[in-house]
Amino acid sequence: MESTFTTLPRDFLNDYERLDWFDSDMYIGRVFESDQNFFWDSSEDQDEDIQKQSFIDYLQASKMLTGVRASLGHRPGTFSLIRTTPRKGNYEQEMIDAAAVVGNAALVKAEMIGLCPEIGSDEAAASRTLSGVQSEVLNWIAEGKSNPDIATIMNLNERTVRYHVSEILRKLGVASRMQAAAIRRSILSDPRL
Repeated sequence: MESTFTTLPRDFLNDYERLDWFDSDMYIGRVFESDQNFFWDSSEDQDEDIQKQSFIDYLQASKMLTGVRASLGHRPGTFSLIRTTPRKGNYEQEMIDAAAVVGNAALVKAEMIGLCPEIGSDEAAASRTLSGVQSEVLNWIAEGKSNPDIATIMNLNERTVRYHVSEILRKLGVASRMQAAAIRRSILSDPRL
């Protein structure tokens, strides 16, 4: 696991990699399994697995005892999330959702100021606004599939596919499926994106 941008302490990242905590991190697993944002609290956690318990012990001994993990928009083949640590107490759902909004805004700003120069800031910002379904529809468009084909593949009504296609074109600021497909292919063809 290699991060592009993080505010996690360097010692934590070194220990995370050295001790192979990725497989023991039950919180990161929740992030990969679902797009749902959530509050986590390791203050009472215990596990019989030594590796998992070592991760829990580290969290309990650090200032990362509790927090919010929120999934953010990301390019294919990558994963983006924001982790925040509260000063005390539990987060309300509105605060959890707010963390995701702030995180996504930060991603767009990072692209606009050139931290991700491989893609134009307008395209980067627009690609982040696509829903999961719209992103999948765009992938099929880039593969040359027609609306009826996409409807069959995704088990959707053709009218629903037409709606998503029009939203994709609107959000990307392009006039044709071909232009949208070109944007998607340019993102997919560069492994740095």
